[in-house]
Amino acid sequence: MTESSTNSNDNKLERLFLELRNDKGIIDKKVKLRVSTKTPNFQGLNYLEILKLLNYNPTFFNECLSKYSDNTIRFVILHEIGHIMDHRSSRIENTIVKYGILIFIVLIGITLTIGGGILGFGLSILCAGIFLILLFREIKSKIGSMTNDEYTADAYALKKMQEHFVQANPCVFIDDVFNALDSISADPKYHKIRDDILGGQIKGAIIKSSGLENGYHPSNEDRVKRLKNIAKCQ
Repeated sequence: MTESSTNSNDNKLERLFLELRNDKGIIDKKVKLRVSTKTPNFQGLNYLEILKLLNYNPTFFNECLSKYSDNTIRFVILHEIGHIMDHRSSRIENTIVKYGILIFIVLIGITLTIGGGILGFGLSILCAGIFLILLFREIKSKIGSMTNDEYTADAYALKKMQEHFVQANPCVFIDDVFNALDSISADPKYHKIRDDILGGQIKGAIIKSSGLENGYHPSNEDRVKRLKNIAKCQ
């Protein structure tokens, strides 16, 4: 892909994002579109209502998603906005922040009371390890909730598409979107992007320890079925 086409695709994504945020008023003005090489695709994050981010991997967008229709891309964006609109403090990113703050406070406390040395270092490692175990356990306990969050975000995206963009046949639209997502899931380019992001022994251990090695996303078939029920497809 040439540099000019890459720039064109980036402009396309920004155009659609700004359309949804500024023109349609669907997206909170506080939400920022941000490039991230830490996610294999798109990721909506809401840190305690203070920082709201729509992260996207430019390689994923340019090589996998950009060739599909504007409405398909709008649905993907709005699905992530559905996650951002979830205000629960128990969301995964806020759970990670909570434990990160706790670890930091404990390490500072150990440093101030015991100081450095072997004892301080040993206690720091022990406490950090305990908090990480608790973090993994809490994430694992939320897998069911995370799966349900995907259905909720789908419903949010479909509702906003129906409200703001005329769909001659919403059932055909649902099929078109998920046919595109199925094609992307089978695309070797996407597999490489995902493997590069999730690769590595440390990341692999974290994923396994959190119980996420099999993922938490429901199948596209199940997602389509639920959306067609919402759209009252025959």
